[in-house]
Amino acid sequence: MIEDVRVIAEDWFGFPADAEPARGSFKGTTTRDIYTKAAHFILIKEMLPEGRIVLTTEQEATLPSILPHVFEQEIHADQFAWLVVSMQKDPSKPEIQRKVGAYRKAWRQFRKDGIQSGLFEKHTDSQTITEAFIAARMTTARRDGSTPRPFHISNYQNSIFPQLWVRAETQSSGELDKVVGFPILPRHVRWPLKSLPFDACDIEGALKEDLAPFIYKATLQPVSTFMNALRQRLSVADRAGRGGARLGGSYVQGAVFNPATLISLLNIFRVQYNFFEPRPYTSPYDDIEVKIDATGVTARSLRIPGTDEFVDLSPKARRTPHRLTPAMRHGMDAFTRRKDGTQDVPDLYRLIYRPWLYAGTKVGKKLDRSSSQKNSNDIH
Repeated sequence: MIEDVRVIAEDWFGFPADAEPARGSFKGTTTRDIYTKAAHFILIKEMLPEGRIVLTTEQEATLPSILPHVFEQEIHADQFAWLVVSMQKDPSKPEIQRKVGAYRKAWRQFRKDGIQSGLFEKHTDSQTITEAFIAARMTTARRDGSTPRPFHISNYQNSIFPQLWVRAETQSSGELDKVVGFPILPRHVRWPLKSLPFDACDIEGALKEDLAPFIYKATLQPVSTFMNALRQRLSVADRAGRGGARLGGSYVQGAVFNPATLISLLNIFRVQYNFFEPRPYTSPYDDIEVKIDATGVTARSLRIPGTDEFVDLSPKARRTPHRLTPAMRHGMDAFTRRKDGTQDVPDLYRLIYRPWLYAGTKVGKKLDRSSSQKNSNDIH
């Protein structure tokens, strides 16, 4: 059979013979998609420190058969929560502006009413207010149509998962009309939630208050922002194209098929992204008008159609969000001033040693050695 293949390839079609032991720079194996995803979650689990884990994903069909096995120990220890998010993928700009504006207006009114009723104080943080806002406006998520149907797909309609999903009335982070599911939750929330059917409309207040903090945490915005920046700046990290048979797939050439090469490129990108790329940081649930002070005003006017006359409008506040890098947010430029006027540099071990940033790299190994030497010197 091997000889038949050689005759067809070389003698009939004229393909050049390849006697090399390996072709190209890729020397791994091709596996099913489910094994690749399982390996990613195992790696994440090993990189994270011990403690409670709250995992947020999209409604991926293969995850129900993976995550309960990968995080089995954490689930038995009641240290794991899995949240599933579904949202409107491609909203138009007018729709975004309309829904975000309505949400911020409702949030401000909710805060104002809470202060007047004594539920909140003027210095109450925005997270507490937003969680109360979510609990007060939480509704059951069902498919639109004449007959009620579960919002989740068939893979999540499993007896081990709670069937009730809820809509979050928060239009933020570019996640419009967000729906949150709770496949795995801590036991004190999981069992009351499992007793409710998928179309239950009456959710008791105590259960709403327990679910609100998880809905607040259920966002994909930080990961989505990083991955979009990565794929726009690093072409080799882009997904392979999928299209019609006429066009075929898209490929990247060269040594990037070697995983070590791609890992090295990602390490360089992480340093650039975390230390040298400033961008504005405002909590997606916060009201920007409350958190950012106005730095000036912009005069505005509107021309009367068909004439050269202008009508002056009220000035518009101009707000410029403060731009920081992630490292600056963690205290990279937080120098400590002594009484004699000198300054101490920030503690670099606390700042840049993050296991999920440098695990498995030369920088991470060097930090581990330096930290162990420093601790041993302190002991002696």
